[in-house]
Amino acid sequence: MPDRSKYELDFRPANYKPIEDSEVVQNLQKQVQIEKSKVDPQALGGLYLPELGDDEVEIARISLKSTTGDVISVLARSESDKYHYCVVDEYESEFIIKPEYSSMPLSMGELIELIDTVRMMVYEPPLVGLTSCFRNMHLDGIDKVSEKEVLALIDFVHVRSDYYPQLEAWYIDEAREWAETTALHN
Repeated sequence: MPDRSKYELDFRPANYKPIEDSEVVQNLQKQVQIEKSKVDPQALGGLYLPELGDDEVEIARISLKSTTGDVISVLARSESDKYHYCVVDEYESEFIIKPEYSSMPLSMGELIELIDTVRMMVYEPPLVGLTSCFRNMHLDGIDKVSEKEVLALIDFVHVRSDYYPQLEAWYIDEAREWAETTALHN
């Protein structure tokens, strides 16, 4: 776990008001993404996420350096003086999360807890968390993992948020710690 003293884990955005680009900008971005995907399939990442509903915003995005650039999105929806949370991907997978709702936006620490404890029911047994489990999947079945293989997976998972400025740095530190621990145990 990253050094908690480096981060404002109690930071909580005032709200989850949408951070919007104009519809014209969004359409242009989608067209550029489609054109790029003709050359690089990773550019498809996020293109097939479900459309956001009314009063729904993406509070965190987990992008994978998989062949098609898979994306998992943590969403918040304002409803009846509460924020309701869900996790979605481009494959309509089932995710079990805690908390499912809160009366105020999550603190950064609470969002990290949500990301690190989400259960992906598409796998048997379910995978837990949205970061290291994907790196570990690449190492499954390999008897002796080289340091080079471990280092190549540090940036396989990228986490970012428009609402939590330190979230990306937290998960960069988490990836480095994963690599150190994994390299030591192989």
